[in-house]
Formats: sequence, C-alpha cells, structure tokens
Amino acid sequence: MTNNTNLAILTEKLRLPSAEQLEPWLAKLIKDPESLVIIAIEKPLSADGPRVATGWLSHAERVALRKALLAVNARREKKGKPATTEMPEDGST
Repeated sequence: MTNNTNLAILTEKLRLPSAEQLEPWLAKLIKDPESLVIIAIEKPLSADGPRVATGWLSHAERVALRKALLAVNARREKKGKPATTEMPEDGST
C-alpha cells in the first residue's frame, strides 16, 4: 500500500475518544491539575483502524515525560529534524 492509501485508511477509520469517554480521565485531571491526560494514536493498522490509547500521568510522571521529550527534541535538533511539537512536512521523523 502507498502512504496515501495508508493515510486514507487512518483518516477514515480513526475514532478518537468522545468527550463523554474522556470524562473519567478529565475527572482525574481536575483532582490533580498538574497531571496530564494523553491520547495516543498508534500504528499498525488493523481492520478496525489505528489503535487509540488514553492514559493519565501524575505530576511527577508528567515532569519525567517532559524531560524525556526535551531530550528527544535536543537529539532531533542536532540531526536537523523537526521537534516533536512541529508539524511534520512529509510524515517522516
């Protein structure tokens, strides 16, 4: 399959959590405002589309994740690649 075909499948079959489905995660976020709710879209593709995962991280875990992302971005910068927060130009990392 071409990248365009895979992108079309991902887009068509992608099912992000609804606001109602996110309520338990958001309730934890309200209780601990320095925590983090994550929504991740994973590959590989399946007949049902991509895997979408939701998770909650405590304040300490959020800080650790932030440090890890800073390290990833520093490595990317050294390689002349876009940061994790920058829009990808061609879908590659």
